[in-house]
Amino acid sequence: MPAPTSTRPRLGHQSSLDGLRGIAVAVVVIFHLGWNWLPGGFFGVDVFFVLSGFLITTLLLEEHIHAGRISLGTFFYRRMIRLYPALIGLVAFSTFFTLVAHRETGVGRALSIASSVLFYYANWLSMVDTAGWFGGMPHTWSLAIEGQFYLLWALIVAGLARRHATPEKWSSLLKILLVIAGGIVVASTSWRASLWSEGVTWLRPYLGTDTRLDGLFLGAIIALVRLQHAPAPPEPATSRASHWAYSLLGTVSVGAIAYLVCTVQFGSALPYYLGFTFVSLASATLLFSLLRDPETFWARLLRWPALVWLGKISYSLYIWHVPVLKVMSPQRLTSVGLPLWVAEAARLLVSLVVATASYYLIERTCLRLKKRLE
Repeated sequence: MPAPTSTRPRLGHQSSLDGLRGIAVAVVVIFHLGWNWLPGGFFGVDVFFVLSGFLITTLLLEEHIHAGRISLGTFFYRRMIRLYPALIGLVAFSTFFTLVAHRETGVGRALSIASSVLFYYANWLSMVDTAGWFGGMPHTWSLAIEGQFYLLWALIVAGLARRHATPEKWSSLLKILLVIAGGIVVASTSWRASLWSEGVTWLRPYLGTDTRLDGLFLGAIIALVRLQHAPAPPEPATSRASHWAYSLLGTVSVGAIAYLVCTVQFGSALPYYLGFTFVSLASATLLFSLLRDPETFWARLLRWPALVWLGKISYSLYIWHVPVLKVMSPQRLTSVGLPLWVAEAARLLVSLVVATASYYLIERTCLRLKKRLE
């Protein structure tokens, strides 16, 4: 197994991953629009989890490879600059909307919700205070789980990397991390199924950090496998047999995800037993095929410029589409004489416009400022 060395290639920007992220956010938005032809659109979040687990693990270990250490301060600073600006905008808007449109919520509860979003524990608060979520931020539960994962996994990886700092211990480091990640996948999946079988309310297994870690750590496993086998020079072109094998792998993965997204109903038992894990596993397998052969049909499709662009604005679109859809409810739009199809198109269009503005005016502006300060 190769030892870490500064000559090993970084992952770099992968347009196909942007495209995959674009499809994931599109599926989630369609689900929240209430269009019945994608009843399992909530699975799009699991695709995000896999991508996040993969990218965060890659960022941490590539820093260990090239710098010989992992700076947790730098890691969290970069995460904050990347995620916080748009999130602060959402919290400011939604808190104001709550206090104006739902005065019965109260200032104390509104501030409690805002705090849970900004400090990434919204998933736990939403289990016990469902009546308080008027401001268009209930979807931040997934951001909270990701934020908690960043903290947990970064501490584990950095701590173990410090103990395995030499090239000779690189193999041991990856093996230990693989065992930990695999164990968490099994434990999280089993715990979620156990809770559901006991008849607890769906909020607990759906929103709990401990019950939704399988997707994040399956993504981490793909990152570890990639780093375990990535050669120092660029990978040679795949053989025809390998190309067709990776193409088939991607096709099976896409088919499995599409089937579940198009057929599984929210609230059914399947997601809580194996559905979430199955979608995450299929997403991880698709991700693996994209990385191993960037010339498969699916890799080329996911590099389609429209999907790549949608993937670039996916964070802003995910953040802003829920409050936009709440303000522009179908009842409110149809009450002024708009046909339902026009109202739905307007809701989708405004969500895209607001997300685009957030991406270019907030996200990219803050990233440019970050680069100037570094």
